[in-house]
Amino acid sequence: MSENNDSGRVTTRQFYDALVDQTKEMGKMELRIVDRINVGITAQQEFQQSVEARLAAGSERFKHFDSDIKDLKKWDRGIGIISVIGSIIASAIGMDK
Repeated sequence: MSENNDSGRVTTRQFYDALVDQTKEMGKMELRIVDRINVGITAQQEFQQSVEARLAAGSERFKHFDSDIKDLKKWDRGIGIISVIGSIIASAIGMDK
């Protein structure tokens, strides 16, 4: 709105030009907003992919833990049986004396 007449009114052309300028600025603002949203979506997708990769790696580790736990349970049972046998032998030796 470059020139106003003495009454403070603007011409239709001045109003139209100002409206076009405002629309252009709003378009730029909308593009900035959409760009920010796209950046946020991309960051979220990358984060989700990294989380899924970590969960998959953790799942593989848990598979190994499961087999290790089963092996330890077998050892624990074996040690328990050996302890019982040892206690029986010790009791038998103690009774003989």
